[in-house]
Amino acid sequence: MGYGASLMAAWTALLLWAYRSPIARAFVAPLTILVIYGLAATKVAAVVSGVIPTGRMIPTCRITRSAPRAVRVRRQTAGGAR
Repeated sequence: MGYGASLMAAWTALLLWAYRSPIARAFVAPLTILVIYGLAATKVAAVVSGVIPTGRMIPTCRITRSAPRAVRVRRQTAGGAR
């Protein structure tokens, strides 16, 4: 549990840092997507191996499907009106 809490705190700090200058730090968005997809892949592997029930994976899948849309919205917002 301690490792997870420190990882979440560090990632939150990274996202807050990127929020202050979104254009200059745009590389953080693809990193975030990689982390979300990695978490989803880990949950799929856990379900396939029988470690967790399928119902525990559903919230992560919902986040994974909305991640690319969030990045598109963020890019449109950061780019300004054209």
